[in-house]
Amino acid sequence: MDVTKGVRLNVSHQTKDTLITEQQYRIEALQKELTWYRTYGQYIAHAHTNVDAEACGYADGDNEYSLNK
Repeated sequence: MDVTKGVRLNVSHQTKDTLITEQQYRIEALQKELTWYRTYGQYIAHAHTNVDAEACGYADGDNEYSLNK
């Protein structure tokens, strides 16, 4: 993956490499975070199906799931 494609940088080669390395670390961190959220979401969907159904029902405006007043 060429992260510099179409980008014109007026910096030294070393600075350019540093910027690329920093962005690669950022991408890796974001990928790890995304994996965590996907794993957590799968756990919630599997372990707490009633909660998901109630949240969806409430979001859809179903009277069955309206807030207790």
